[in-house]
Amino acid sequence: MEIAGIDTAEEKAHFFSQCRVESSLSLLEAGWLDFEVAEDYRQSLAYYPYYGAGYIQLTWEANYKAFSEYMGDPRIYSEGPQY
Repeated sequence: MEIAGIDTAEEKAHFFSQCRVESSLSLLEAGWLDFEVAEDYRQSLAYYPYYGAGYIQLTWEANYKAFSEYMGDPRIYSEGPQY
């Protein structure tokens, strides 16, 4: 938050609220969607296999690569959202 300049109570509340929205259970995790249907959908996405995962949903290869380099963890990029 410090790096991004998120320093007011309102900005912090928004940040954590967004984390909550982004990380809520998917239909697959909730048991409402078959794995094969979910995987077919993911594979149809222009940014596959770099789709959102985690508290802050990274999407697109360039974002995974940049975050991987920033964190010093090559597995973030090489293994994608499964990691």
